[in-house]
Order: sequence, then C-alpha cells, then structure tokens
Amino acid sequence: MPTAPRLPPRTRLPRFERTAEAVVKRDTLQKPARLLNISMTGACLGDASAFRVHDPVVVTIEGLAPRSGEVMWVEEDRIGVRFLQAIDLAAFNAWLVA
Repeated sequence: MPTAPRLPPRTRLPRFERTAEAVVKRDTLQKPARLLNISMTGACLGDASAFRVHDPVVVTIEGLAPRSGEVMWVEEDRIGVRFLQAIDLAAFNAWLVA
C-alpha cells in the first residue's frame, strides 16, 4: 500500500516571553487575560479558561491592534491562539522594544 508523501516540518516562529494585559473576545463573551508569550502568528494567554479549542476569538493586547484568531489548544487556564493574519514585522518589532 503506498504511503502518503511526507510534508516538510512546519516552521515555528520564535516566541517572546512578555507580560501584558490582554482581552479575549468571542461573540458577546469578553474576558481579561494575561499575555505569557507571543510570536508574529500567535500568542499564549493565561487566565483564559472560558474558551475552547476552535473558538474564533479576537485578542487585544496592550500596545497592539486587535487580532482575530482561533484557539488552537487549552491547558488548565491557558490557551494558545493562532492569529488569522500575522502581525506586521515592523509593528511587532516596535512593540517588542517599547
């Protein structure tokens, strides 16, 4: 039986550990959260146990424009969100050094 072709490993952008206030929204549910780490394509947020895998959310992080995304994983009170569009490199760099 033929095997499926192997896909190249997915590139994971560097994560930066940062602490910042955040808000996570899904429909009418809006919860404060705290940023634990961030990359240009996603974020890990704490105090966000109200959300479930595959929830469409909007994440607002202090100092950055709101980002639409999807909850990719949930562990205890933490969630991982993948942004639908990556943060612009110049804006991300400026936020990191601010």
